[in-house]
Amino acid sequence: MSKKQIKQSKQALNKRHSAIPPSVKSTATLEKPKAEQAAVMKSIEAPVVVAKATNAGVTPAVTAASTPIAVSSPSERALQLINQLRDLDADVASDAATQLGALGEAFAVPALIQVVENSEGYYHSVVRAAASSSLGLLKDARAVDVLVIGTRDEMAEASAEAVRALASIGDARAVDSLVEIVRNTDGFYVPVVRLASVIALAKLGGAAAKAELAIVAANESEDPVVRQAAQSK
Repeated sequence: MSKKQIKQSKQALNKRHSAIPPSVKSTATLEKPKAEQAAVMKSIEAPVVVAKATNAGVTPAVTAASTPIAVSSPSERALQLINQLRDLDADVASDAATQLGALGEAFAVPALIQVVENSEGYYHSVVRAAASSSLGLLKDARAVDVLVIGTRDEMAEASAEAVRALASIGDARAVDSLVEIVRNTDGFYVPVVRLASVIALAKLGGAAAKAELAIVAANESEDPVVRQAAQSK
């Protein structure tokens, strides 16, 4: 990662969550030309290495994968949908991300990972959220690292979808990061993301998850909805 990217990441992390995403039709973060789709496909065909979860304020649950990702032969429909992920219309791109999850092809995982990682700041929040949701449907452990990073998305719904995807994948390595979200020591997360994390911890289980749920359930100053969710688990 370049110094410029590191600086941009730090600036993003200083922002609090917003529950109101920019207009779905907005192209503010979708400014790159369609001609770049070919470059995207080229990068997808090459082995992908998942980025490290090093966002400030979040305890990384896993280390970066160094093993090249194996890709299966894609269907024509999968290739078409992957191209559409960079469509200038966020509705089209979001729908493509959703359909890739329903299609169920493992080949789509690296492309969806790139959307959630959003290293160039290109993808709209609704597209990032849809990509996380589809990664959860595909239940591919290769996505765990980047979904941990995705939980720190500055848009609340994209962040919450990354949390839900981690719960769907069911990899216990995500527990530490989910605990940090529930604790919310830096005040970054809005209740909807913390609620998703409580539900995810209940689904993942284990000693650490159960201990955190017990703390939240007993905390009278906790957000009522979050506390009630912990109590019901």
